[in-house]
Amino acid sequence: WTALDDGTRLLIETLQAHALRDDDRVLDLGSGSGVLTLLAARQAPEGYVVGVDADCRAVEATRRTLAHNRVENAEAVLSDVTEALGERTFSAVVTNPPFHREQATNYVIGGQIIREAARHLERRGRLYLVANAFLRYEPILLEAFGNAEVLAENSRFKVWHAVQWH
Repeated sequence: WTALDDGTRLLIETLQAHALRDDDRVLDLGSGSGVLTLLAARQAPEGYVVGVDADCRAVEATRRTLAHNRVENAEAVLSDVTEALGERTFSAVVTNPPFHREQATNYVIGGQIIREAARHLERRGRLYLVANAFLRYEPILLEAFGNAEVLAENSRFKVWHAVQWH
């Protein structure tokens, strides 16, 4: 809660180079402390941002981040992935999904996040996902979106981008 992790930092740098549109409706899946929700709200001042997390402490942290920065075009919602969102759709999704369950690498949550992002993105909606470089998310992204590209990477992380064409 007190420090920015390196994956999120790379995603922020990538979003600064590939900025969201002023009127984007953005979903931050797994909002954590709310730093990506905050960035998205600032990049899309005429849009709206929803940060969701399954952890009530993360939702409260996101709410505090937004309140501290006087952000009015965003909200934090307690939700198991997108369960609380109903049929809402978005023009962009940002996420830094968890990949560990205890000590093992786990694709279940990341895969669910990717599939739910695809379901909640409108046509031409964009996904921006940061993940550890060793994770094999490309096949999951290709299955859900039919496309995937790496926008940025370093020795530890990759920022994936996919577009919803359906």
